[in-house]
Amino acid sequence: MAVIRIPTTITRPANTTTYSANQQVVDANGIGAHLMDFGSVSLFCNRIYALKSTTTTTNALFRLYLCNQRPTLTGVDGASISGATRTNVVAIFSGNFTNAVSNGAYGVFVDDSGQQPLINGPMWILIETLAGYAPGSAETFTFQCECFRVES
Repeated sequence: MAVIRIPTTITRPANTTTYSANQQVVDANGIGAHLMDFGSVSLFCNRIYALKSTTTTTNALFRLYLCNQRPTLTGVDGASISGATRTNVVAIFSGNFTNAVSNGAYGVFVDDSGQQPLINGPMWILIETLAGYAPGSAETFTFQCECFRVES
């Protein structure tokens, strides 16, 4: 069974405005959902590894929504996430950045259902804060989905 890793990176706006819980993290270009292309094969998504460019781990708690269609955002960076935003959700992963290293902090996100969701095709990742988080200016987040190919 081969491990397949599919990455995506976002860069936040150049500000340090603190997020409250349940707000969306949108990149500097105003794009709130970021594409991860899984291609035409079916994959089990095991976990999502994450790295951010700042070393802050305090309240670095997030929920990641994998959607099979691009979500319609209800606002800009820091806007509340609504039910309408969370459409076409295939899987929900939660985690935090618990380990600071010299070039940032990293963490592991696991599926909220305790399963390994089956996914394929293009997926959009939507990021939600779960606590008051003080970001770095133009902070980057890199997410890498660890998947296993479905054998037939």
